[in-house]
Amino acid sequence: MQMVEDVYKKLIMGIVIQIRKNVGGAAITQANTIDGLKVIVIKDKIKDIEITDDPIKVTGDLVEKYIKIMGPVALTIAKKVTDPILKENPELKLPEILK
Repeated sequence: MQMVEDVYKKLIMGIVIQIRKNVGGAAITQANTIDGLKVIVIKDKIKDIEITDDPIKVTGDLVEKYIKIMGPVALTIAKKVTDPILKENPELKLPEILK
């Protein structure tokens, strides 16, 4: 299993990238309103994700924020990103919304 923090970064980055394909820059703007999360963008590319709070809570808050913006399709997108990561890391703890 990869380092847990790296797995959450990969998960969050994947969700942000996929949501961004649907709503553009608002995906990053909204992600950066989540307490404990910072999406670092350089020259319009996501370079890093900083998680400074409980990664399970941060991931759940992010998905809930995107659902408020996009509706249920955001949850579908987030689950599609989550599935392969969960297969590689079966012990990964997920927020309730992604279970």
